[in-house]
Amino acid sequence: MPPRGRPKTTQLDRVNRAIELRERDDNCGDSLAFNPAPLTMAFLPYRQPKPDTEVWVRRNGAFRLTVRPGVRLGPNGEIGSYGYPFGVVPRALLMWVTAEALRTKSPQIMLGDSLSDFVYKVLGQRATGGRNGTTTRVKEQATRLFNASMTMHWIGNSNQQQAGVNLSIARAWAMDLGEGQVGQGSLFPSFVQLSADFFDEIIKKPVPLNLEVVRLLGSAAEIDLYAWLTYKFFRLEQPFTHKWEDIGDQFGYQFASTPRGRYKLKEAITTALRNVQLVYPEANVEITPSGLLLRPSLTSVPLKGTRALRGN
Repeated sequence: MPPRGRPKTTQLDRVNRAIELRERDDNCGDSLAFNPAPLTMAFLPYRQPKPDTEVWVRRNGAFRLTVRPGVRLGPNGEIGSYGYPFGVVPRALLMWVTAEALRTKSPQIMLGDSLSDFVYKVLGQRATGGRNGTTTRVKEQATRLFNASMTMHWIGNSNQQQAGVNLSIARAWAMDLGEGQVGQGSLFPSFVQLSADFFDEIIKKPVPLNLEVVRLLGSAAEIDLYAWLTYKFFRLEQPFTHKWEDIGDQFGYQFASTPRGRYKLKEAITTALRNVQLVYPEANVEITPSGLLLRPSLTSVPLKGTRALRGN
């Protein structure tokens, strides 16, 4: 039986588990996940944005990511908001859905015979009910994610040259709201039909990650840092410093642009990096007064496994 809730993982547990993963020679199949490249360049929020946040904006160089929550219609026609997707669940969901799209070469992704199956596949946890249960969180975040709209912008140096793509993640979806045991069949199979634009975008240049490593990480910020470092190290040929102000614009924190906010950002990134390097020790990254200093490093996932799954 899968574990109940998010398991408590000590630093020693993470190191031991990471060693076990590296001793295996099967970095493909079910243990391989892929992150959409645009959401590896700029990130979703880590917690619920303030109620007056009309649009979520993050940037990375010339790239801009904007996210708008979907519109919720009440039973009497009243208009509300589904809210922004945030935290671990939408990230794990996108990784798994992207991997399935690559594996099946189809925009229709089966989520499992029940939501319990899906929770176990994505998070490695047993589905639990109640206000803070895994089933409740997955349903809520999946609803937010599939109703959200995203825009990707590329802005030139003069600010007069722009290009952009508007995306909706899902064209259609259905989720079994039951909480049965893993493997228990359902008359209402869960699936998501990705929009054609999003499907085309995620299969262009997805970022390969190890899903089992992702499960060892303790927060959405750690998952983003792990994904971004993996993305950078696929291409990095010389040392590169990512400045603190750019990190603040890119990652999903909501610290103020003040000396206190910058201190809290550096403190948060330092903690996240420490935990990421426990499971990804090959990442040659150093905290400096200017930002994160990256030196060329081994990737987290061997290329041979990703090529086998992608068929190239």
